[in-house]
Amino acid sequence: LLNYTLVDLESGETLNMSMNLSTLITSREPLLEELVREYETALGTSSSLDSTSNLVLGATNLRTFIYGPWQHYAHGPLNILTNPALASSVNGATLYTQKKVFDSVDPLALTYTTYYNGKVLYEDIRASSNSKTSPSLLNSTGSNASGSFYEIDEGVNLTTTYASLAANRSFSMDVEDGIEESLAEANTSYDELSEYSEITVSASDYTEGVLDGWVFNDHVWAEETPDLIHDVADSVYTAPVQGQILRDGFNSPAPLASAISADFDRDSVSYSWHTVSWDSDYLVSGTHSGSRVPSYAWSDSVTNSYSEAMSPSIDPPRGKLKSWYITDASVILSSVEITDVRIEPHYEYRANDLLVAEYRTDDGYLSREDHIFDWGIRYDIYYNIRTTWKINYDYTYTYVWHTVVKHKDGPSTIEAHYATSSGSDLEIVSKTDPESLFHTETESENFTIIYHQRPPTGGYTGISTYTDPTEREYRKTTLYAAGAERFDPCCSDAADKYRDAYVNIRTLESTFWTYPDGMYLAQRAVNCDIPPWLHRVMADEVLVMLDAVENDNPTFGYSLLDSPGQDPTDLQVETAEKLIFDLEASREAYVNKEQYLTSAGDMYASSDSARYIARNEAYNRLLEDIEQKNKKLDSDLNSYILDALEEKGLSTGAFDSVTSGPMTLFDNPAMDMAASALGQEMGIISTMKVTGQPESKYNWTENLTLIVDQKPNYLYHDPDFDLRGEYELTDSRGRVTYPMGVRNTCIFTTNISEEIADAISSSGEYVKTETSKQISQSISTLNAEVFLLEQNLSEQGVSLDTARLNTEVYNLKLIYAREMRLQITEEVAVEVSSNPVVSGWIGEDRVREVTAGYLNSLSDKEIIEESTADELADGLAAVLITEIRNSNPSVEPDELEATLNRVDTDVRIGVANGICAVTASKGEALDILFGKIDGELKKMANETVDMYSGEVADKVTKRLDRTMSAVPCGLPVLPPHWVFTVNVWTYEVIGRYEEFTVIDNDNEVIPKPYFGHKGQKYVRKYERINHPCKKNIDGSSIWIGTNSRASFHFCGYSATIVGPGPKGVGDKTGGNFEESVAYGDLSSELGVEL
Repeated sequence: LLNYTLVDLESGETLNMSMNLSTLITSREPLLEELVREYETALGTSSSLDSTSNLVLGATNLRTFIYGPWQHYAHGPLNILTNPALASSVNGATLYTQKKVFDSVDPLALTYTTYYNGKVLYEDIRASSNSKTSPSLLNSTGSNASGSFYEIDEGVNLTTTYASLAANRSFSMDVEDGIEESLAEANTSYDELSEYSEITVSASDYTEGVLDGWVFNDHVWAEETPDLIHDVADSVYTAPVQGQILRDGFNSPAPLASAISADFDRDSVSYSWHTVSWDSDYLVSGTHSGSRVPSYAWSDSVTNSYSEAMSPSIDPPRGKLKSWYITDASVILSSVEITDVRIEPHYEYRANDLLVAEYRTDDGYLSREDHIFDWGIRYDIYYNIRTTWKINYDYTYTYVWHTVVKHKDGPSTIEAHYATSSGSDLEIVSKTDPESLFHTETESENFTIIYHQRPPTGGYTGISTYTDPTEREYRKTTLYAAGAERFDPCCSDAADKYRDAYVNIRTLESTFWTYPDGMYLAQRAVNCDIPPWLHRVMADEVLVMLDAVENDNPTFGYSLLDSPGQDPTDLQVETAEKLIFDLEASREAYVNKEQYLTSAGDMYASSDSARYIARNEAYNRLLEDIEQKNKKLDSDLNSYILDALEEKGLSTGAFDSVTSGPMTLFDNPAMDMAASALGQEMGIISTMKVTGQPESKYNWTENLTLIVDQKPNYLYHDPDFDLRGEYELTDSRGRVTYPMGVRNTCIFTTNISEEIADAISSSGEYVKTETSKQISQSISTLNAEVFLLEQNLSEQGVSLDTARLNTEVYNLKLIYAREMRLQITEEVAVEVSSNPVVSGWIGEDRVREVTAGYLNSLSDKEIIEESTADELADGLAAVLITEIRNSNPSVEPDELEATLNRVDTDVRIGVANGICAVTASKGEALDILFGKIDGELKKMANETVDMYSGEVADKVTKRLDRTMSAVPCGLPVLPPHWVFTVNVWTYEVIGRYEEFTVIDNDNEVIPKPYFGHKGQKYVRKYERINHPCKKNIDGSSIWIGTNSRASFHFCGYSATIVGPGPKGVGDKTGGNFEESVAYGDLSSELGVEL
């Protein structure tokens, strides 16, 4: 308060007055508040790739993508993602965000984060399954012993960590380097692990699938040609032939000469009234040409009667003609001739076919055949007899005339007067009489069929199209093949097959108008005789070729660790393409087409063509299988796994906000960002230039220096970590509070049989075969590990109760083996009985009987172990093949052996289908037993820690770790086939600072007499805020609000992927989720919806 006096100098009047004075001090608190809000917002959002949630996402995935293969291939930590490890990533990411927002971090927070990051990685490989010595891998309970282990082994503590950071004023949290160091603690390295985790694409992995899934699988071929061998041979020994008809045919019969004589009897003349009648006899003869002979003579005798009405010209003397009649007549034949002679033949096929001659080439091909056969021909002869006649006749006629008589006494009357007279006349008439006769003759026709070759033979259309010419086609050939001199008809019997199938001699001879001389018959491709030795030789050569590929085993590989987080299907496709390219370049070395070619580059014999095509088609299929079975999934691997997550009841849509883009398990840019951002050096305290943004509350620019002070210094409560007791916080009422809660969930733990059963239900034989081996291998491996565990316990003199463990393992083997016997017996019986040829040699009931007998002869252990490879199928196939051979089927020995290859395939398919059926029918029971075994092992691990220590405890613990790791988990990636096993984790993070302070430490600060100055600061902690000046009437504080703690919440996900294996990949201990101490309480307090 300033009191002052104002004096009016003119009047001298004085005014006493007062005023309040204040000093303007620039306030930074609004800016500090804004920066803290930005920091708090950055902790919980994913708007940028280097946001806190993205850095945690990336760092967590880097860990899981590396620790998964470590666990799977090199007996790494039993749990891949742990809450302490998750907390380590969160603390590192929050410090990065501090640096980005404030250009400063809390130095003690740096110290603790650096120290505990190393400790977490250290604990990953130290007694990882021991809940007492390594709670970092389980729920957070237990003693502080591991802290001392770390300090003793590493020579590191909080003091040395702080000193190291203070020396260079920097902070480096390189995730990849940290993981490399943790691997070194286990006497391994990133490079070694990369080598272990290499996924190979080997040709040998596909040869069996080519044989069983295609070459000898009768389900994919027609019933007539039930495998590749028969299909190729059937096509190669198909030859085109075309017949041509040569025949005499028929001449058109025609008259050659004819004659006629008449024998007219004058006494036959008669007359009546006006008509003259007479008769005449004729003798007719002639010759005509025949259809098949030069001529025939013919004759005919006929008598014809004639009648002609006369028409005399009568002119009476007077009056008019009343009537007339003939009184005498005579007839004279003036001329006679035969005219219009024609011959009409009618044919009747009388057969009597006779094969006159058959012509073959020197190499046995039927080129021509001559026949002669009979026709019955009726010749109808038509002609006219044309005659001219003179008729002389006498006649008498009556005529009448009329006169008028006048009577004296009256009218006149007319009187008729009649008179008779006679006369004679001559008339000439012509007559034409049609006549006919026939005669029937038997005549022969010559008939020839020429069988034209229409090359090429030996063609085939499969994966490739083959049109190579064959030098010896249509020619019998003797050649040296497969170590012996052999006969090959080479389609020399094609014309014979054509004649048998398409030539009907009776039809061709009889329907001469349809099949005239010179006509070509339809060209047909006919199936020729296949050499009886060929099928077996072809099958053996295909097997030898694929064996050679399998033995050489061209292989390309890639390591899942070289590019962690990449979509492995992309790597798989690229690697498969390299293998395909290499195999294509080596085709001739395996197929060896050159051995079948002549110097002119043609195939020599039909058998050569068939042998080459079978080998080349099998090789084609090998390349095609490698390509098809390594192609990308129908959508992509990410979608495949997300679908599996949703089937587990997990809503993946909630994770779209975790990162700056949609949820993706592979090729997530957050991983690269985490690896680089957390590896950058971050200064502890430095100067930061703040530039106001349009959306900010400030719009000015100036320099300032900030100091960040967070409490607690490490956001996680774990008794093992809380060495100084500063993380178990209490509120004003003395209740324990926690700075951060984390929970992670391993999605695909045990209980994977359902996923496998669903996946293989629509898969092909190759997938089922591979999957069945893996299923059996998982049980066999677990059984072996339990045996070794008990052996180890005995050697160490450790007394642990293994009775329940043995019982559960026994039950697992019993249920699995018992169901295998039932399912395999049925599936093998179905497969063999569906074989169109083999089913005729052995009945379904007998197959079932033999199969059941063989399987029952094996112990549970034997049947499980043999099913992990081909041993079970090979043994069963051998028994069935022996049974078939002993039944002496009516088939050539070579053909029998060729066909028995299909029995091998049928049995392997049946065994695979049977084991897969076990998974479908008993999957739930198997999963329960796996879970019980896992529980017993964990119980024994806890008992070991409680009862033993030192070297004994360490050895037993390691053996228990190895045994527990044999429990299968993870999601097999199917289809296209079992190349990978995947697992996914989800996590949630809830963090809260007890107190978060930001101090402006530059020179423009509040003066503080005697003590220089103090910086302005902004504090976020829980406290009620009262009005700085005003009071209530009663003098109490006026509360204007509550200062809240800075907090954040986000969730995320991570994944790992390994190659196929019986134990899969995933967290092996502690159940499928881990939750930090009082996670639920912290969630409820902050209002986070779980």
